[in-house]
This record gives sequence, structure tokens and C-alpha cells, in this order.
Amino acid sequence: MCYPYITLLTKFKDQIIIEGCCEDNNFRAIINYDYLFDDTKILYQKTQKNNDNEKKMTIFDLPKYDINLDVCIKLYKILHDNNNLTMI
Repeated sequence: MCYPYITLLTKFKDQIIIEGCCEDNNFRAIINYDYLFDDTKILYQKTQKNNDNEKKMTIFDLPKYDINLDVCIKLYKILHDNNNLTMI
């Protein structure tokens, strides 16, 4: 299995909501473009691991859905830095 992978991708207004799985836990991320500062914000959180979800795509398949590759790389780095994720 190739981790991390995405199980849900939803667009809501100007936000993109992503749910997926890492090796040790699941995650949720909200990607939002900030027009004032001309930057993309990524909000994320760690959730408990469950294996009920099926793999839809990898993080690097996101450019097919009009998500910039730089944002995909930022999200990949965030998910591999386990110290930044907080359990809710």
C-alpha cells in the first residue's frame, strides 16, 4: 500500500476538503486560497486510524482536480512531519 492516500475529496465554496490515511493514523485537511495574502492555507488534523475507507487516489493525483502541485508537496510534507499533527 502506498501511503499517504486520499479517501475523500470534496469542494465546498472556495475550500477543498480532503480525508485520507497515513501509515499510523488518518487525517483531514482543508485547503483554502487566501486572496488577501496571495497564499494557500492548509488546515489539518489527525484522527484515529480505521481501515474502512478505500483508496481513491494519492496526493500527487490532486493536480488533476485543479490543485497546484506546490500545494500537494506542502501537504505531503505536513503529513510526514508527525510532530505537527494534533489528535482530536
